[in-house]
Amino acid sequence: MFLKIINFATYTSLKIGTPLPVWVLGKGDEVSFGALGSHKVWDRLDKLEKDFLEKLTQTKSNINGIKDSLERIDLSSLIEKQNDCSKQQQCLKQPLYTCIGNGYNLLVSPNARHLVMLSPEFDYIVPKSQNKTDSSEIIEVGGKTSSSSLFRFCKQHNLGGLEFLRSLPGSVGGLVKMNAGMKQYEIKDTLLEVCIDGIWRSDFALSYRSSDIAGIISAARFRLKKGFDSSLLEQFQAMRSTHPKEPSCGSCFRNPSGDYAGRLIEAVGLKGAKQNGVGFSPHHANFLVNFGAKSTQASPTKTNLTQADSTKTNFTKINSCQAEFADALAMIELAKKLVKERFGIELVPEVQIVR
Repeated sequence: MFLKIINFATYTSLKIGTPLPVWVLGKGDEVSFGALGSHKVWDRLDKLEKDFLEKLTQTKSNINGIKDSLERIDLSSLIEKQNDCSKQQQCLKQPLYTCIGNGYNLLVSPNARHLVMLSPEFDYIVPKSQNKTDSSEIIEVGGKTSSSSLFRFCKQHNLGGLEFLRSLPGSVGGLVKMNAGMKQYEIKDTLLEVCIDGIWRSDFALSYRSSDIAGIISAARFRLKKGFDSSLLEQFQAMRSTHPKEPSCGSCFRNPSGDYAGRLIEAVGLKGAKQNGVGFSPHHANFLVNFGAKSTQASPTKTNLTQADSTKTNFTKINSCQAEFADALAMIELAKKLVKERFGIELVPEVQIVR
């Protein structure tokens, strides 16, 4: 395991964030992370992060320019061995870290701590077995593997069930964690088991854009049918045609039961609204997008927060700047507040907010 500086302003799909230290896990490290249930251990890791940053700032005049600075750490030397399985299960339910995946659907605070990512060792696809009775095939996929790589593998090997990945960015770990999908097609339809903190498990629950999985997802196994259905690709591409071209975190909120988050956001006047270059797309209101620096568009005023029954939002011209975490969070909270006030519906963020 080693520490690396990740600039989230370039790493995430929304292109908002600051450089932060991230622990990069190699093979075997994910098992040790299952034992990181002690705040005392994380206090020691926090000190390593602090020392690491101080060391970098002493040698670098501008931390934003640091791309590949790293310092290798022997994880096993920091963690007391825990042979009690019950302790490991308890840690699994309340992890003290956040796995950032490939940076999609992610909004990271400049104050975020305990960030973790998988090394390229977890980027792989391996066929495991075939069932001659129903012509299905089981494949194992590393958590770091991109959705596009998995899609290409399925297409090349004529395997069906994950065609919707053609239009969904992300890592396999992230896709499994949020049960990603498009319309009626979801990850859970083909998912067999998941390697969580080094343990293969199938006793987890997946629901609409969420799961109860907690811990490091290092790999997943899927049962796929023989026969890649190319006819679905046009349908998925049509769904993507309404998505904005600007950098975004994808769908900002989950669709509430019987309704659409985009319709609700548009109804309270926030479609196209932005603050300092970040806001809801004028093409699809449920997409939080980064319009870029030096935008001169209008931004919501504080008076909007008290208008419960207005269908339109008042705006005022302000001096804009590079979008920051606080701006994105303000827009998310504003949408939640206005929708709650007008419709009584609690919007649930689909974007993962790491504070």
